[in-house]
Amino acid sequence: MIGCRRPVYRTLAIAPATVVELCAEHYSEEQAALERKETG
Repeated sequence: MIGCRRPVYRTLAIAPATVVELCAEHYSEEQAALERKETG
């Protein structure tokens, strides 16, 4: 994800003073990974 030059879709605060900017494609990939993790 580092170096992705697509427009930012969503900004996530993952820890105090730590923000990650994701384009739409990477945001959807992260959401899918979280859902897989939750359902185990």
